[in-house]
Amino acid sequence: MTPCLLRKLLQRVLPAALLLFIAACGSQNQSDSETATAGTQETVPTVRDLSVQEVRALITENPDTPVIDVRTAPEYTGPLGHIDGARLLTLQEIDSWAPTLKKYADRDIVLVCRSGNRSGHAARYLADLGYTRLINVAGGMIDWNRHNYPIVADTSQREENQ
Repeated sequence: MTPCLLRKLLQRVLPAALLLFIAACGSQNQSDSETATAGTQETVPTVRDLSVQEVRALITENPDTPVIDVRTAPEYTGPLGHIDGARLLTLQEIDSWAPTLKKYADRDIVLVCRSGNRSGHAARYLADLGYTRLINVAGGMIDWNRHNYPIVADTSQREENQ
């Protein structure tokens, strides 16, 4: 097959195949949405990234809000400290502790780490398991400390300007 013939064939066949693919995907999405509409309305898992100011206001107004710190034990007790009342449940062991949060299924669950990265991963993992009211602390304990919010730690070790 010559390059010219191959090019002409691709110019005619490729667009048609692409249109068929798009049409098939569109009809699949339509049937999925019809099924969702016809059945009961499901709660869509959500992860909200909130600033430390918003999280502090939330846990001040709702002191029973579970706060999960996903860092390692040395980080939890280290210079950045941890939020008062936060439970240390490391990201490395999420498979074992994720089911224990079922009792909080109807409440906000706050997840925090050093910067907001690991807690964001934990929140998305929990969302995939069906948890729907997840809050990731954007900026993590670094930002919490920048705002001089209260922590549990040896304040003589508090890192300045994280």
